[in-house]
Amino acid sequence: MNKTNIFLLACCLICSYACTSQTQSTTGIPVVDFEKEYPQKDLLVSENADVEYVRLETTDEVLLDGLAGLYLSVTDRYIVTNNSKEGRIFVFNRQGKHLYNFMRKGNSGEEFMYAKKVRVDDKAEEIFVLDARNKILVYTLDGKFKRVLDLPKDMRADDLWNYDDEWLLSYDNYNLDREGLTCAEQPFFLISKKDGQVKRIGVNAKDRIGPRIYFEKNGQRGVMAVSMNYIYKNGDEFVLSELGNDTVFMLKNGEISPLLVRTPGSKDKDVRSMMSAPLKLGDYIEVVEAPKELKMESGKIETKSVYLNLKTGECFDLNLKDDVNFVEPSAVRSSEYVEAPKNHILSMPNTDRLFRWKEEGKLKGKLAEMVDEMKEDDNPILIIYKFH
Repeated sequence: MNKTNIFLLACCLICSYACTSQTQSTTGIPVVDFEKEYPQKDLLVSENADVEYVRLETTDEVLLDGLAGLYLSVTDRYIVTNNSKEGRIFVFNRQGKHLYNFMRKGNSGEEFMYAKKVRVDDKAEEIFVLDARNKILVYTLDGKFKRVLDLPKDMRADDLWNYDDEWLLSYDNYNLDREGLTCAEQPFFLISKKDGQVKRIGVNAKDRIGPRIYFEKNGQRGVMAVSMNYIYKNGDEFVLSELGNDTVFMLKNGEISPLLVRTPGSKDKDVRSMMSAPLKLGDYIEVVEAPKELKMESGKIETKSVYLNLKTGECFDLNLKDDVNFVEPSAVRSSEYVEAPKNHILSMPNTDRLFRWKEEGKLKGKLAEMVDEMKEDDNPILIIYKFH
């Protein structure tokens, strides 16, 4: 069966799932009740993961900024990141040796204005840059321009992931959170790596909501954007979260299936709430809910995170703790926007933070030894957690 037929089949199957909520619990789909309190559980790195350390080479022209850890794209062969403000893209091999770096920021047809996402295709040895101008620039690993993928005017890509050898996966936020304007009812779509052809994926969503929260304070109107991801990639698994839906879906091998539902539903509350799944490790999936409301007293948005065991249906207040590198086990954190192999978490603390932790006696083991060998202006160490 070719890819087109697979996705046509997936679109037909998904129609019975889209935009439903609590009634799905009778079908055996796990339910997350955000109004319940769940037992705490620690997941220790020493018992559940192997740890790899990659010291990224430092030269006079290869100096990463403090945000480089948020833009990582790691494969079996390459580590790619970028200095977002400067626009320089860096390519290392898997051992951390610097291979290439280039800056193609500008206004020409072969340059990008601002790189929202940078992804590397390991097999084709191509780099895809999602530009703020709603187009994708394709380069060789050493920065030679190859082609541009223009997106339709009535679509706006807000994300970018490698789906397979032929397609990229993205999310359409065109007209999202714009009063009086309508959004497409199928926000997830594929983009051909060769010619920019697009195909929408059949996850349907009516009355969509986005991450922007509008408020008034002291007679002034303001806006705040909450960090909520739409897509999480776990190897060949793609977790799809339309923020206003009550169902989270899995896209895998061309098939779409519901992973979980939430209760109460987004529309069952006085203020609509957003839901996304920023992490999946094996059978565990993290689900986060946040109301579209700013608490004016605190200036904060209340969020709640729950981990669900997809196999057993159990929910936990789960803590991922690194007891391998820290004297007192510390929380394992990773940007949900990095691209990594299956069941991997990437962490790249700033060098100054590593030095501070070492001085405070917080580090131990191999990481502490590596920090002892570093200089203050060295590039950071990439810590790769490979969960079993």
